[in-house]
Order: sequence, then C-alpha cells, then structure tokens
Amino acid sequence: MTTVGIVTGAGRGVGLACAQRLVGAVDVLLLVDRDPAVDAVAKEWPTTR
Repeated sequence: MTTVGIVTGAGRGVGLACAQRLVGAVDVLLLVDRDPAVDAVAKEWPTTR
C-alpha cells in the first residue's frame, strides 16, 4: 500500500514544518502553495527515500 501526504501552505511556516515532518513518513508527498516559493522548497528535498 502506498501512503500519500498532502500539505497545503507548504512554502513556509506551519505548512513547511508539516511537510518537513512528513517527508520521511509517506511514500508520496504533494506540496501545495499559492506562492511559487514551494518550488524552491521541493527542489531541496530528495526525490526518493
């Protein structure tokens, strides 16, 4: 079974903190934010576990 995490507001603040916590706990993590800063955040993380 594949686990999926979805984080809204993942570009900064509480959303970013939640995303950082989930990155190692789920198989697929979807980061969502209206601010393009989420692209920079996502590029810093590994694409595989």
